[in-house]
Amino acid sequence: VALGAIIILFTNSAYAMQSMDENTGLVGKIERQNADGSLKMIAAAYYVDADDPVGAQVPPGGVNDGVGKFLTTITTGPGPFICTTSLMADSPNVPLALIAAHCVTDDFGVFNLDTATVTFEGAAGDQVIGVKEAWTQIHPAWDGGFLCGDDIAIIELESFPTPDIDSYFIDRTIGDIGLMPEQVGFGASGVGITGDLLPPGIKRANSNTYGATSDPLDALMTGFFGLPACGVHTPTTRLVSDFDNGNVLNDANAFWGVGPPDAVGKGLDEGLSAGGDSGGPHFNDIKEIVGVTSYGITLIATVCPSAPGVVTDVTCALDSSFGEWAVDTRVASYAGFVDTAITTAEDFKQAVGGEMLPVDSTS
Repeated sequence: VALGAIIILFTNSAYAMQSMDENTGLVGKIERQNADGSLKMIAAAYYVDADDPVGAQVPPGGVNDGVGKFLTTITTGPGPFICTTSLMADSPNVPLALIAAHCVTDDFGVFNLDTATVTFEGAAGDQVIGVKEAWTQIHPAWDGGFLCGDDIAIIELESFPTPDIDSYFIDRTIGDIGLMPEQVGFGASGVGITGDLLPPGIKRANSNTYGATSDPLDALMTGFFGLPACGVHTPTTRLVSDFDNGNVLNDANAFWGVGPPDAVGKGLDEGLSAGGDSGGPHFNDIKEIVGVTSYGITLIATVCPSAPGVVTDVTCALDSSFGEWAVDTRVASYAGFVDTAITTAEDFKQAVGGEMLPVDSTS
């Protein structure tokens, strides 16, 4: 996460998933030039802070202990990979956690999780809990195309952590535009002027404003770059934040007509998602999960660096620097999916010898 001087925390297949072995390369990166070749669009999943990566660190023993580090190996590609997940209070009987779908699938939305663990950092020390990979529930409309949304999934843990580890309810109100949620994740970090230069793996938190849904941004990308319409995917299900530094020339929402002007943002407390933040929660004031980190996106000039007023990004790369966007899954839009997943986890299992087994299990 990047803060005012800004630090980077999170990443996905769009933005939030990142290899623990390298701090380079984003999973599922998309690049596209416009018709006259003057602009390039880059999208992928990640997290950064405005000016103090160290100050943004989250120590154990607080209300964010239920935000866990998701480490996984997948059936294709290098690893291990890191995402962020959060323990769900909506599921008191089965240990479920909310995550981004791209953290558990390939670029086509096909489940490819091999083995995974979630680490919760509490006051008494770390608790590493295995994931029941076979019980992973992915939104049925997810097809790997993170630019079109539905980037949400639920994983089941082998056990609950100890009671001192917090869990969180989801937001169900869709009252999030203009909200300044707290973002928490284990992604890469840095400062806004240079982007995500520090590796992932440390929990950090920052804030940013949801200026709009992603629909105006989607229209911009379709118009400039000829990206196909998203078809069956539901509109208004993703939330957009931009990384502000106080300069109107770097206010991406206003400059590109995506959202209202807000060049100052949260000042030095502002941050943006980066690689490894994928799947991480964005909390409202009553600690409900409003958003799930999905992907990052930016526009740069083909000739870069360019003159002021051509693009808003202060670097020539998608790296969670000032002038870029982060896009999150709007959790309230998926309350039905969450409830169905919880019901499935509870109702389609039976207790056998003290162990929860699939209903059709013969052993």
